[in-house]
Amino acid sequence: MKIRISAEFILSMSLPMLAALIGMPDCVRAQPTEIFVPNSPGSGPGATLELRSEININGSDVHLSDVCRWSKQDGAAFDAVAKLVVAHVAADGPFRAITFDQVRKSLADAGVNLAGIHFSGAMHCTVARTDTSADPQTAMQQWIDMAQNQPATQPAATLTHPEPTEVPGHTLRELLLSDLATRAGLPVESLQLRFNPLDEKILNLSEPAFQFNFESRTGRSLGQVTWDVTIFPHGAAVGKNARITALARAWQDQVVIARPLAYHQIIRDSDLVNRHVLVEDLSSEMPAQRDALVGQIAANELKTGTVMTPRMVDPAPLARPGELVTVIVEQGNVQIRTAARAMESGCYGQTIRARNEATNDVYYIILTAPQMGKMVINGPTVSAATSN
Repeated sequence: MKIRISAEFILSMSLPMLAALIGMPDCVRAQPTEIFVPNSPGSGPGATLELRSEININGSDVHLSDVCRWSKQDGAAFDAVAKLVVAHVAADGPFRAITFDQVRKSLADAGVNLAGIHFSGAMHCTVARTDTSADPQTAMQQWIDMAQNQPATQPAATLTHPEPTEVPGHTLRELLLSDLATRAGLPVESLQLRFNPLDEKILNLSEPAFQFNFESRTGRSLGQVTWDVTIFPHGAAVGKNARITALARAWQDQVVIARPLAYHQIIRDSDLVNRHVLVEDLSSEMPAQRDALVGQIAANELKTGTVMTPRMVDPAPLARPGELVTVIVEQGNVQIRTAARAMESGCYGQTIRARNEATNDVYYIILTAPQMGKMVINGPTVSAATSN
């Protein structure tokens, strides 16, 4: 007896029913019935599949349309497999990298002809789950581990020249230290930064495997300093943000008072002590040099331990009215010395008048040492008659 079955009836039957009808073996009938084969994937000439650099998803399934994009002209090639699951992201590991090899394998397993597909875009796609509540520090460490472990290669279709060998560059730690030194106006070797130990892995990231954008939130000051940092894996257009904090201090050479000094007391070398210390605060005035303090007078009362600055001293007068001053006259290689009596007081580098008691002439001299100065050759010389 012959049974005529219409094509519509055969198409309406499930695969197990059809297998039983035609006598297919049980081992074949037991295979999964679900297979994702598009109508005409990759059949168009030059269909391009571009891998994104980074995406966020809600849920564990990563679809082809999540990690890849294509033009409207290539929609006929890829729309049918847009919802193909290419990977899964676990809740306890909120980051995962999807490479082109994984995408190719998923397409091939789904029965897609890869011959007509051109792959382009990023080297890998970073997938992050937004529906998990992972610890931010742990999530950042996982993201760094994932970025460091990715192969530094591009899809074969877009790789036209070999990648240059990467030369180790500056670490993020070195870049932040240099940034603070520039803003504070201090040598790098004088600075000391104590970072949070939890940030060590981030601080050890280096160029060119990663690029960094950072902005200071604390200006040129020391103490507690903060940077907002964006970290970009090599070749990625999207990065991760992190906030780095540190305790910043600087080594400083100071001159301090060893014993109390009264107002206008002359400062001797034994009154001063040198000190090399770490400071967390940069005053607007830098410490004074020891040589510039000795021989000057205290501008006010100074207590033991006071850090000396130029404003805390007044120039000591090198001549006072009525004191004899040695006057040096130089003409070529000839030097003549004479004595004159100071008519006014003056400090180092100042010009005062002095009278020659033998001739009663008045000279203008520049003070160079206590009771000593050089006569201004082209300066006025006042005669006795004029000065009287």
